[in-house]
Amino acid sequence: MQFLLKKVLVADTGSPYNGSVKDILIINGRIDTINDNIKAPEHTVVVDEKELIASAGWIDIFAHFNDPGLEYKETLESGAAAAAAGGYTQVFVLPNTQPAVQNKTQVEYIIEKAKKLPAHIHPLGAITKNIEGKELAEMYDMQHSGAIAFTDGTQPVQASGLLLKALQYVKAFDGVIIQVPVDKSIGSFGLINEGIISTQLGLPGIPALAEELIIQRDLELLKYTGSKLHITGISTAKSVQLVEKAKAEGLQVTCSVTPYHLMFCDEDLQEYDTNLKVNPPLRSRQDMMALRDAVVAGKIDCIASHHQPQNWDNKTCEFEYAKHGMIGLQTAFAAVHNLLPQLTDEALVKLFSANARSIFRLQGESIKEGANAELTLFSRKGTTVLTKENNKSKSANSPLFDKVLSVKGVIIALIVIVLSLVTYFAGLSTNSVMKWLPTLVLIAGVIWACISYAKDTNGNVTFGNIFAHGFKTTAATTAIVIVYTILAVKFITPGIVDIAVEEARKGMEAKNNLSEDQINTAMEMTRKFFLPFVAGGILVMYLLCGVIASLIGAAAAKKNPNPTPFEQ
Repeated sequence: MQFLLKKVLVADTGSPYNGSVKDILIINGRIDTINDNIKAPEHTVVVDEKELIASAGWIDIFAHFNDPGLEYKETLESGAAAAAAGGYTQVFVLPNTQPAVQNKTQVEYIIEKAKKLPAHIHPLGAITKNIEGKELAEMYDMQHSGAIAFTDGTQPVQASGLLLKALQYVKAFDGVIIQVPVDKSIGSFGLINEGIISTQLGLPGIPALAEELIIQRDLELLKYTGSKLHITGISTAKSVQLVEKAKAEGLQVTCSVTPYHLMFCDEDLQEYDTNLKVNPPLRSRQDMMALRDAVVAGKIDCIASHHQPQNWDNKTCEFEYAKHGMIGLQTAFAAVHNLLPQLTDEALVKLFSANARSIFRLQGESIKEGANAELTLFSRKGTTVLTKENNKSKSANSPLFDKVLSVKGVIIALIVIVLSLVTYFAGLSTNSVMKWLPTLVLIAGVIWACISYAKDTNGNVTFGNIFAHGFKTTAATTAIVIVYTILAVKFITPGIVDIAVEEARKGMEAKNNLSEDQINTAMEMTRKFFLPFVAGGILVMYLLCGVIASLIGAAAAKKNPNPTPFEQ
């Protein structure tokens, strides 16, 4: 079959065409021709969409497809369809099945069954037999049969001695151990992050210590063995620091975060939404923002979807009895891109593809003529909506159904600011007193722009979220205030001073027998003295408006810290 990709931007640092817009002709799964303008051969499917970007295929390193034994939640077929719809060409699937993927027979079963699916499925082998954490599974045989790495998935290894042996064992074939940072002995009955919210809701908490302590332990074991470790689903600021320090010491450790830990925090659980019950739990707003900063700074190696389907019964129940997890393969990119639009194409490709290929030694080819056409096409424009109709997973445990992923709030803000400026300049032609009306309209417009359409993840309006979330917005608002002040000093202040001076003149003429020259001299001195005070007063007024808007936003953010991620 033949495909022609028209005018796509190549985002592949290993490609000679990186950063350029090209046509790409694919014939029978291989890149045949790359050129500026290719005429479509007969019987060719032409893909001609605006502002498409092509990169090496994306890889998700931690997803649960529940096959064999739990197919009522997900199958290899439905999971692969969800992965393809989310832009993934390769997926690592967890061994937490029935029976567990703990020997070469189970590994070969998954590989054989997934051969004709739209995404390549790589089985993750269990570290311990039956994922019980008691004795090592047959890791060498599984690796020889095609297991990509080893993990006990949602039930991370707790025994230090056993994990030590596992790290030593996989070192023989340069394997990688994947651990979720959860110490089950701490906060074993916890349901959400331990903190103010857990106290307010009356739910037992899971302290950050349960994550940070086991990361410290795993890193010490890694240091002792000299093996390779990937920590997935980190959720606290200190966890990022621990991994960063270990990397600086030369340890072979990497890490990944989930889109939902970047998107939500424990304050979003105040409605007891079971779709937000995950493990590790959603942490504080400070941790959430620290994770976002870490992604932007390049401290995070991969985005892992932690796609964990649950059937209706496991989520439509009391929060205490609900199972952990949410689906996320179809929304992972949209969430990360819209949360962190400042990420470059290169940074996004590293997070979703390049780093995973390097960590897990996956074969990959650059985008060039003659290479296999394992590509992901994506766009950084437009909107996307996850609905029950386009959901490819068998399960529907996601808080993002019917949420428009867009930047509407910022667009509305810009429109209002422009309209406010037009109103302001329209008022300049009137007398000096009337100039205050458009100025007030302008101030109101700026504040309204900051608070309108700032919705949380449940669709509730929270004032000031756009204003309160992000340095860029604050800096832009400050710049606007300065510009407004300059305009006010230039156009409004002279008018106010003229009125004041004229009134003073009338008073002096009525009560004093001064000559015209004396009065003019006095008025000029009054003007020079009065002008800076008026200008300063207007400056203070504008700055106070900005401060008040900031305080409103900060107060609202503390109450409900998460605007819809796609409207920041």
